Amino acid sequence: MPRGQRAVQQPIVAGEPRLRVPHQVFILSGCRNSRGHLNSNVGLLMNSSVTARLLTALLFVSHAFPPAVAQSVTASRSYRMGTVGNLEMTVPSSWRDNSKTLDKPQGVTLAYRLPSRTDFYMKVTAVWIPPEKRSSVEPAWVRHAVERSARDIVGSSKPLPALTQISSTGGNGYYFQTAGYDRFPIGEFHYIIGGVLDLGGVTFVFTTYSNTKDLPELADALRVVESARFVATKT
Repeated sequence: MPRGQRAVQQPIVAGEPRLRVPHQVFILSGCRNSRGHLNSNVGLLMNSSVTARLLTALLFVSHAFPPAVAQSVTASRSYRMGTVGNLEMTVPSSWRDNSKTLDKPQGVTLAYRLPSRTDFYMKVTAVWIPPEKRSSVEPAWVRHAVERSARDIVGSSKPLPALTQISSTGGNGYYFQTAGYDRFPIGEFHYIIGGVLDLGGVTFVFTTYSNTKDLPELADALRVVESARFVATKT
């Protein structure tokens, strides 16, 4: 079981009463995080157990996928982020999703699973950050957030997982891959990929769960991330 205290949980969607992913997303408001550490750039938005570690430091791969993995049939999906706009991604057509629109700050949180298997799970949280709260953010905040989150999962005595840069149509970020543990209603998982993208006005946090690094859906998940973009509401 990964280290760290269990963060306060909150409902997501029907069928999953508690958001337990690495999706502790932060906004730039200058308060303390869930571990009680003062961060001058961030305030806590929401908690979950690996994102509790994935983004505990939010503002402040070592294994490649098999090259011959066939890509799944995909379709574009759009998720409302309150009044500010939509999060758009290209997702495998067979994946089932649950979503919840967030109000303060505005955003959306998503859970993906497979239709007939329980060996893969993916969480995404995207939050809109007002321009005035992003102006003081350090340029390398995404990399620092992912590094600190990975360190918190593996501990101080093990090498830090390698960070891999990832780009989408709307922004850039980093992710890591490592052995880890989390449990959800659909099952237990022992391998984690976690990362953060800066989509300009939106912070995009993603985590995948599996029990092997060779699962084809992991490559699909990274393609989903690469397709992410924020479309602002026209005024």
